[in-house]
Amino acid sequence: MTTVKRRCAGCSKVITTGRSDRRYCSAACKQRAHRRIVSRNESVTATGPVESVIGGSNGKLIAGAVRLGYLGDPAATVLDTTYGRGGFWTQYRPAGLVRTVSDFRHLPHPDGSAPVICYDPPYISTGSRETSTVDDLYARYGLGEVKGWRSLRHLIDEGLAECARVLAPRGHLLVKCMDYVESGRKVWNTFHVAAEGERLGLRLLDRFHHLTGGGPQVMTNLDGSPREQQHAREVTSMLLVFTK
Repeated sequence: MTTVKRRCAGCSKVITTGRSDRRYCSAACKQRAHRRIVSRNESVTATGPVESVIGGSNGKLIAGAVRLGYLGDPAATVLDTTYGRGGFWTQYRPAGLVRTVSDFRHLPHPDGSAPVICYDPPYISTGSRETSTVDDLYARYGLGEVKGWRSLRHLIDEGLAECARVLAPRGHLLVKCMDYVESGRKVWNTFHVAAEGERLGLRLLDRFHHLTGGGPQVMTNLDGSPREQQHAREVTSMLLVFTK
């Protein structure tokens, strides 16, 4: 059985021991990473204008969307098609939140029935090699692993089409996506999702840049060879807001 190597989310060192879902190489590293997150969160307040760049957790990101009315009133039905671990709802949890536990490509909801939909699919490919450092990316959705950016993009498109079908007229669809590099190629997911949404009859209303920081730059490959940077490193994901 092939052992999937993974890097610490705090310092980028390769983790070779412990549970397969272990994210940090040590407790000290986890604490340092947590302090960075708290620092970013404190820079975002609940007063004043809603900025297009939001730091901190997914909860902070959704809080900004709430303040602009994209999730309707507190009693509105909000369909989360990719609930995962519920990271969107750490700061705001609508009374009408509906968790979808089925495959997000085949939603059990009627056409045009949901006034607000949140769609946060797995948007970073594990690549085509068995040595990928991305682990536990698909397990939360019950989909199995998807190799390569083309297969992942097809998966995203299928889910987006289902969201467009279920979205009510004049409703809001919030879609999380991110650009990244795979095998030296820049994969422009954010532009693709925006264009695909327009093709499905949706209109792009707004976008939020979610500043995640990204941690330290990896300077070596897993085999110890030097890594040459060819593209600017992405430290933001994107939340796109569509309407029908």
